[in-house]
Amino acid sequence: MTMIFVGNKKVGIVKDGVFIKMVHSSRHFMHDPVEMIAFDISSLNQAVRAGARTICIVDLDTGKEYYTHIDYLKENGKYLKDYGYGKQIGMNLDLWSKK
Repeated sequence: MTMIFVGNKKVGIVKDGVFIKMVHSSRHFMHDPVEMIAFDISSLNQAVRAGARTICIVDLDTGKEYYTHIDYLKENGKYLKDYGYGKQIGMNLDLWSKK
């Protein structure tokens, strides 16, 4: 297991090829203009270097889990302007597999 950080803040782990993040959708999902899950590019790059091929987002507000392959995120995501949280890539919520 490898911990993933943005600055000094732990944002997730990589375990068995999966980048796992636990977030609150009410605070961490983008809602305008469309619902989207976004990532700090540096955390995604760290996860890939640690062997991640897939992403799992656990929504602590609803208990839902969202999955995608990192390559799918890179192909279908949008690079976002910096909102003060570093460079980000996001993908519309309807493109994620849900569990």
